[in-house]
This record gives sequence, structure tokens and C-alpha cells, in this order.
Amino acid sequence: MYGDQDKTTPGNALASQPDTPFHSLKKFGTNFLDRLESTQLPSPILKRVTLIDTPGVLNGDTSLGFGLGLRLGLGA
Repeated sequence: MYGDQDKTTPGNALASQPDTPFHSLKKFGTNFLDRLESTQLPSPILKRVTLIDTPGVLNGDTSLGFGLGLRLGLGA
């Protein structure tokens, strides 16, 4: 995400802010939010694009303890 300075925000803090697009992630629970974080950097490209890394979520890796599948993550 774009930000004026380098900043990392934990998932629980992201989901507790109702004015962000991350607020709806609360429904996935504490286990998910404990592993989520946002990094803000002052890079102009990030004003137009948000990069998301999902280790283990898309391939259904249950060893990470997310307990989510791709369909649930997409709201299907």
C-alpha cells in the first residue's frame, strides 16, 4: 500500500479500522488476522496498485492453520 513513510500495521489493527477495505476481514477470525499485516511504502506505483501475498491460502495449505480455502477467501 502507498504511504508517506515506511510503516507496517498488524492485521488486527487493519481490521479494526472501519474506514479501510480491510474491515471486512474480521469475519475470518483471529487466527487469520494474527498472520496478516500491511506494509506501506512511499512508492508512486502503490498509489494505483495494491499487492497481496497469500502464502498457503490459495493452494489450501492447512498446515499454516488459516482454515480457509480459496472459495471462502473469495467470498464464494
